[in-house]
Amino acid sequence: MLEVLAGRRQPGQLAAAVTPEVLRYLGASRPSTVRAVAPGRVHVAQPHPGAAEVVTVCRVGDRIRALTLRLDVVPAGRTAARQGRGTTATARQDTWVCTAVRLI
Repeated sequence: MLEVLAGRRQPGQLAAAVTPEVLRYLGASRPSTVRAVAPGRVHVAQPHPGAAEVVTVCRVGDRIRALTLRLDVVPAGRTAARQGRGTTATARQDTWVCTAVRLI
């Protein structure tokens, strides 16, 4: 995630692990000149089974930023579109998917 936000990776590399909304956010908010990204401690809260809220303070270039993520479980057997690939796939086991991200 941080490498995408730093412009070192393409957002499409995360397409199977994020929702279309997160993929659009990543594509729209990629800085073009920042290459140095250093995450700090990661804090995880689980508001209920099947959901996790993650936050880390990280250095992006010469700025200190907060990265927040929301992860939700997609149940096994559920068919989901694969963003950018025009296909669908059925998960064989429960899968964690990033449903929200913000770099503050």
